[in-house]
Amino acid sequence: MDNYTDLILTNGALLAFFLAVYLMFYPGKFFPNKILGVLVLSWSLTVLMFSFKNTEFFLKYPAAYGLVDVLVLCFSPLMFLYVYTYLHQLKKIKQKDFLHFLPALLYLLAIAPESMFNPEEKIQWLNGNGPQWYHWLSNFFNVFIILQWMTYSIISLNQIQDYQSQNPSTPSKFLENWLKFFIGINIVLWLLGTSGAFLEIIGLQPPVNMFQFFYGGLTLTALVFSISTVTKPALFNPLEKAPATSTPKERPAYNEFTKNDFDTLNTLLLTQKLYLKNNLKMQDLVEASQLPYKRVSEAFNLYGNKSFYEIINELRLKEAMSLIKQEYHLQYTLPHLAELAGFNSKTTFNRTFKKYTGLTPTEYIQKNPTNEPQLT
Repeated sequence: MDNYTDLILTNGALLAFFLAVYLMFYPGKFFPNKILGVLVLSWSLTVLMFSFKNTEFFLKYPAAYGLVDVLVLCFSPLMFLYVYTYLHQLKKIKQKDFLHFLPALLYLLAIAPESMFNPEEKIQWLNGNGPQWYHWLSNFFNVFIILQWMTYSIISLNQIQDYQSQNPSTPSKFLENWLKFFIGINIVLWLLGTSGAFLEIIGLQPPVNMFQFFYGGLTLTALVFSISTVTKPALFNPLEKAPATSTPKERPAYNEFTKNDFDTLNTLLLTQKLYLKNNLKMQDLVEASQLPYKRVSEAFNLYGNKSFYEIINELRLKEAMSLIKQEYHLQYTLPHLAELAGFNSKTTFNRTFKKYTGLTPTEYIQKNPTNEPQLT
């Protein structure tokens, strides 16, 4: 039975390998595909090594045994970076983002002494008769990978929620159907891997091999992704505009009535500084202006030239730049300054600052400590 299972896993891993190459060189310039390609590549290599567990492969190349753990430590960071770059349409990642892979690097250094042992000693390692420190390291790894996967899943879901709250007018179909599905698949795999790791820690031998389900799940996920690249290409290249499938709805005609509404709302925002409210919604403007919701919405759509939240965040950014000019950043932390300006999260504050000034808040303070608030 194990031979058939290993054969299936091996074939699945080979398919995943070709998918990884395809994603990394997918037509178009959508950078998140490259990260997804690296993730799928790490899946395929992990499954291949697992399927070789009963062969002479690890007896000839014992150091490869520890590489499985190193690759597993890369799964969660790659998942998070894929979600993050997908949401923000990034074309590259920053140098500090490589710190996510520091645990994998440290683990690789920890298992490096394997290469200094002779073949007989290496075989003992594989048979569970290695040094005590290696057993401690293995147990620590199992606990760490559980916590790592849990942490990155929560952070990734929070990224989606934060993006949706700040961009409610942006079509979120891919967020709901794709990214959450992607994270959900990873959580299911995490649960399978956690079960196997926990049983291994406490020394129980279940009637079924939980790790076979885990690696089988990786294989199945790779197949789902390969099919999706063909059936739903928009998910892997959202920068391309999809062809119109229906006649677009006509927008309301421009008129003086709506223009007056926009002027009224704009004056209201500036005089009462409603944008300083951290959880400001369009409904708050409806209540403050006593205008119907539809008229408020049409006024922003027709004369704002930007979404409601983009306009609000621009006003908040100007407020933040004004506070910096008044040297508030010397009295308070940047997150608190962002809150004073109306931003409800540090992520939104940094993203908005970078979008309109080309600089992070810290860079702006260093380069323009006395400049008048001015957007590029």
